[in-house]
Amino acid sequence: MIFKTNRLQVRKLKTQDLNAFFELQSSNNVMRYTGTRPQTFEECSKDLNNLITKYSEKSNPFFVWAIENENNRFIGTCAVIKNDKNEWEIGFRLIEKYWNMGYGSEVTLGLVQYAFRHMNIKLLKAYVDKRNQGSVHILQKLFKFKKEYWNKKDQCYDLEFELSEK
Repeated sequence: MIFKTNRLQVRKLKTQDLNAFFELQSSNNVMRYTGTRPQTFEECSKDLNNLITKYSEKSNPFFVWAIENENNRFIGTCAVIKNDKNEWEIGFRLIEKYWNMGYGSEVTLGLVQYAFRHMNIKLLKAYVDKRNQGSVHILQKLFKFKKEYWNKKDQCYDLEFELSEK
């Protein structure tokens, strides 16, 4: 286990997560604001194996983990990654049937605490498509808004947030 919150536990992904990972990554609604299209089962299988392999790489800057709820059900993924700008960025995705239950806020707070306390990260970033109001709301509660800008690659307006360790 990576960390726990009141209702969630975050752990490494495993091959047995494939069907639930596919449910997450193949959803049009989940993937709508990610800048990538929904994945096929074969793409999910390859992606999952790649993410699992990263755990054993030395100096891995790309951590994607499974989120389980209080019933030990896979409900999504969360991540702490070093992005293309060499910044530590957090993010999460939840299977649609687990939206609007407070899990997004809970896992985001857990990610922040874990990154600061256990990964010794001093500054976290988060980027979100402006239309993704659920995620925008969560980030506004914890992070400081920095700017809005046109994301040419994804053809949308993104909001940039950051949070530094206090």
